[in-house]
Amino acid sequence: MNVLSPPVPETPSKSGGISPDPAPPETPEAPEAPEAPEAPEAPDLPEKGSTTFIFVNLVFKAPGAKFVGSGPARTPVFSVDLGAALGMLTIPALQRQFNIAPTSDDARMITLAVRGLNYVSEIRPGDNIPNEIITGQASWSIDPRHTEVARRRLELQLLASVDKDIDKRPPLNDTREITAYLERPENKTKLRQAFKDAAPAMGRAEDDHAHVLTQIGAFARELAYIEALREWFLQVGALNKKVPIVAKAYDADKRIKGELIAMQALLPAAIREYRGIFTALDAESADVIAALAAIDKKVAAIREGRDKLHHLTLIWKDVVTNWRGFSAANAGRYLDVAQATYRFLASRHSSGRSMLGSFTQPNTLKGTRIRMP
Repeated sequence: MNVLSPPVPETPSKSGGISPDPAPPETPEAPEAPEAPEAPEAPDLPEKGSTTFIFVNLVFKAPGAKFVGSGPARTPVFSVDLGAALGMLTIPALQRQFNIAPTSDDARMITLAVRGLNYVSEIRPGDNIPNEIITGQASWSIDPRHTEVARRRLELQLLASVDKDIDKRPPLNDTREITAYLERPENKTKLRQAFKDAAPAMGRAEDDHAHVLTQIGAFARELAYIEALREWFLQVGALNKKVPIVAKAYDADKRIKGELIAMQALLPAAIREYRGIFTALDAESADVIAALAAIDKKVAAIREGRDKLHHLTLIWKDVVTNWRGFSAANAGRYLDVAQATYRFLASRHSSGRSMLGSFTQPNTLKGTRIRMP
């Protein structure tokens, strides 16, 4: 199974083009969390200790055998390579036609594969079972700078708990500004006081700053995935500006312009769906001291939201990829992309349906527990 990573986000440059977001400056690292205990074995797996998709039936050895999400709803199907075409079977048809008993190890593996498609685009025999199912951790990677962004924001929120004037400060739009603000001598003093307040709330001695830093570091590593996803979805939000530019290029064609105007009416609902998840996740860490005191509960909520958002990236991935390279100068060449995006949105949001309709949030396998990184 390939490790999935959200695409590098794009942000408008001063020239109007697309440029990567600058990396933050080097800053002191928080102490690393203690090594996490090994998760206990998951008895739902057919082979003790196995964390890979192992099948017995010969159909799973067919060329190109894999489980994928098909169609707008990403309905799980089994696919094989037939040479000139792909053969696809629904999951019930697969089990029926190849006599896979409901209580067999293959049936349990199929169930896990269907669950696994919540987190990855495809699953082949021999792939690793996604971490989200085994331990709750993410099976895709992020840039280290996202962890730094999350940690600095947590420290800023911790400072806010003792600084009544923090609302009067100018907006801090990036990690450099937040770092510079936290490094001011008066803010360092206030942050030390915030650490003193946080430690007792976490059941530790007032001077146990190391524990507070460790918990902030652990929580930041969870929130880092949210920061990475927040950046990724900037590409979806950018469609609000790109589509009108394409429409303007076709001012003379009323039919095409009408389609693009209709598409603009569908975009807000799609955008509200993922923004609502971000809003709920931001609320989980709004009171950082309370969050650190109940970190296990908060981590579970963060991971659930993370998995929903990542599932949405699997749905949006092709649309986002097709819009790359767009600029006002070449807008006329993006009509096909815009019309495909309209069909994509119409198939999901014209009736008010959620794009998360195919997503089910399972608990981790029986016998496992949340593992802090």
